[in-house]
Amino acid sequence: MHETSAELVDHRAPSEPPSSNTSLRRVCNFLRLPLLCGKASCRRRGECRGAPRECMTRLSPLVPEEARVYLAGLCALRDSGLRFEDEHWKLWEEERAFNAWVATIERARGVV
Repeated sequence: MHETSAELVDHRAPSEPPSSNTSLRRVCNFLRLPLLCGKASCRRRGECRGAPRECMTRLSPLVPEEARVYLAGLCALRDSGLRFEDEHWKLWEEERAFNAWVATIERARGVV
């Protein structure tokens, strides 16, 4: 996938609980929800530019459950204080589902 500097988005797992709009936008971006959004600016940039709570409510059911579990697992691992490098193998099935979701949604980006 070709990305311009304007399209580069931080797709790392959120570093804080999803309570603020900033955190919710990071969750939306991580799950690639902007690529499904009804707002053209979100789809074009590949990042949440609107109301992330509404997008999460409307679009997160489209994300496979295992992919959502992967995000929750990453957050739990971060909160536990354990090293990701030592513990991430526990999420291998969920990571595989997440990676499949990302590949599917990014492949469809030109179609959505």
